[in-house]
Amino acid sequence: MIAILVIANIFFVLWTPIYSRITPKIGAWPFFYWYLLIFMPVTSVVLFVVTKLQKRLDRERQEPAAAGQEGGVRS
Repeated sequence: MIAILVIANIFFVLWTPIYSRITPKIGAWPFFYWYLLIFMPVTSVVLFVVTKLQKRLDRERQEPAAAGQEGGVRS
């Protein structure tokens, strides 16, 4: 899931036929500028989600190891 989000994010920035057009315009600004201005906050949200998913996966990997160490020694 994390890899898909990051790859999609990179793809939508690097594949220029998506946004390399002049029309539609909003005011004097061509679509290129609006696309990139909208995409920046989207990228921030995607990277925030990726960070949270990675932390959760790391926590899940460490919890079983910690539970195995605690339960191994009994007095």
